[in-house]
Amino acid sequence: MKMDFLFGFSHNLANPHAYKLHDIVKFLPLESILIETDKHKNSDELIQVAERVARIKKITVEQVIKQCDQNAYKIFNLA
Repeated sequence: MKMDFLFGFSHNLANPHAYKLHDIVKFLPLESILIETDKHKNSDELIQVAERVARIKKITVEQVIKQCDQNAYKIFNLA
């Protein structure tokens, strides 16, 4: 985090038994999290990951999506 890295999480995070991943998400600030998928045509996975992050962080899915969008813009230098 000191190096300003962002951490990407995919569908594995949606697994209710992925306790170690859940603990990592709990520890990280939302500004350091990206959500991703390997299936470009399946946005359902992104929603599931966002829902899990929201549940772990005790915030809304909309907050997760908004911040993760901002994080993606930052890392890829998008306007």
